[in-house]
Amino acid sequence: MLKVGGGGSFEGAVDVDEVLAVGDETDVQLSPNEFARFTVKLDDSTPQIIQPEVLKYRNRTFQASAVDMSLWDSRGRLVWSNNRTVDEEVLSGRLGTERDLTERFATVASADAYTLIIDPLVNVSGRFRVSVKSSPVISDVPLADGVATPTPIPVLPGGTETGVVEVRTPTRYRVVGAVACLETTSTVELRVEGNPKRCLQSGESWSLPVGVHRFRFSEKVTGRASFSAVPADTPDFRPTLNVTVGNAFSIPPGGSMAAVRFALNAGQRVLLPGNASTLVEPDGTVRRADAVFVATLSGTHELRFSQSPANVSLSFAILRAPGEVVNTSLVVGAKKATIFKLVDGTRLEAKVVVPKPAKGVASGVAFDLFAETPGRINFMYAADQAERRFFGSPGGVALPPGTYRFVFAGDGAARIRLSRFTVRNEFTDEVE
Repeated sequence: MLKVGGGGSFEGAVDVDEVLAVGDETDVQLSPNEFARFTVKLDDSTPQIIQPEVLKYRNRTFQASAVDMSLWDSRGRLVWSNNRTVDEEVLSGRLGTERDLTERFATVASADAYTLIIDPLVNVSGRFRVSVKSSPVISDVPLADGVATPTPIPVLPGGTETGVVEVRTPTRYRVVGAVACLETTSTVELRVEGNPKRCLQSGESWSLPVGVHRFRFSEKVTGRASFSAVPADTPDFRPTLNVTVGNAFSIPPGGSMAAVRFALNAGQRVLLPGNASTLVEPDGTVRRADAVFVATLSGTHELRFSQSPANVSLSFAILRAPGEVVNTSLVVGAKKATIFKLVDGTRLEAKVVVPKPAKGVASGVAFDLFAETPGRINFMYAADQAERRFFGSPGGVALPPGTYRFVFAGDGAARIRLSRFTVRNEFTDEVE
């Protein structure tokens, strides 16, 4: 049996008798081709994210990357490494993945002793200071014990923000009553850096590999929520409703997610309920459920809703949305305002004729816009026949006489009335 870091004919090991705990630091003197071996001992089995660090004395040009570091568990398995060589990866059976092991931290959760190897490159020598730091874990709570029973998420004073689950064998986990997003992990293939955020919605499950994983809840857990292990072949259960566009439906109460399925043809525009969180297209594409959706594929689409934890059913409807452009005309100086029903994601384009003002007087169009609460309406711009655009203020826009296309956007019932105003100076609001 070989001891990790046992050295050889060309490289010797310096064993440091001092046991390092999180937050401790110590010094070691290394000659060329020597490396140091430390023992790191955690206070308890609570999962922690530790960060080894090496500094060299009296050398401001020293780069931390000039020292290879690796952490090994009590069974001789490589836990973490920042090495650019393959020596230790060969020993651990992870040859070819050395680039994936260059994380900035190691996540551990064991009261056993760990071995920390500090190996300066080639002929770098001198006196080094070694320290072991830890990221704050005071808000972390244990999420599951690996048994197939719902484990309530502990609620801390003020609400629980993060939780840690230690996986000893690959296990499938489900969260109910909360949304949990992966924040940090000791598993290379699940690293968050550079990857889209991975989240578990209420009622959804995920098979996690061996390692220690930290989840952050989208909202602080203040009530009853659970994070539990489930059999690997158990599908995610969610109430499913089949509905038609234009008809109302009700979401039954519960602590999970409900699925609503409906058929659309390619190019069809619908207005989705604001309470929906996710839309799944026929080919499996998952997207955010925005207000107006234009189907690119024909087939069955699926909307997902969070169920109400109270014993209350929620009623919604998927409605047909008007076209992206709604055409109309408006008269400058009309005594009565025109009322429109605006829809988020569409725009109202009105033909407007600006009359010729008196000689030597510049003119413009004043706005009287009003939206019913909680709706809104905004003037975007006016375009002439040459598609030059004029941007005004909330009160109006200065325009030479001619025919224009006024563009408005908003949501809800809105009233529009246009009137004339005259100014004595040249108009300066034109922007091409």
